[in-house]
Amino acid sequence: MRTPFAFSTIAIFLVVAAVLGGCTLVEPKATPVPTPNIPRVRFLFPENNARIAQDSEITVDILAEDETSGIARVEFLVDNIKINEGQPDGFAVPAFRAAMNWIAGTPGGHTLHAIAYRADGTRSDEAIILVDVVAR
Repeated sequence: MRTPFAFSTIAIFLVVAAVLGGCTLVEPKATPVPTPNIPRVRFLFPENNARIAQDSEITVDILAEDETSGIARVEFLVDNIKINEGQPDGFAVPAFRAAMNWIAGTPGGHTLHAIAYRADGTRSDEAIILVDVVAR
């Protein structure tokens, strides 16, 4: 025969089990943080993997866009060496198209980079294309 003490112990155990069993201590899911809106830049010309004759002067066409604060300048690099920089007349603009000349010198593969900047220095991700300069 069971005593009232045994019943109360079992009752307490069942209440604790029910409370803990119903408890859903789950780590809350992280709220995604939006990626900051940064400037965007891309090459319009030449196309990626273009073949260019050695000693040819080409006009590199770059388009930079930023609806937030506008584009203040664009840098053009070849093989990580700054070749030229362009900026709109006056103030930063939402879209800026820069045409920059480059003489394709040394034969072989070259990496062309473009980076756009806001007036506050916020930069875009680099646009990168590869070109192959072929000997004449």
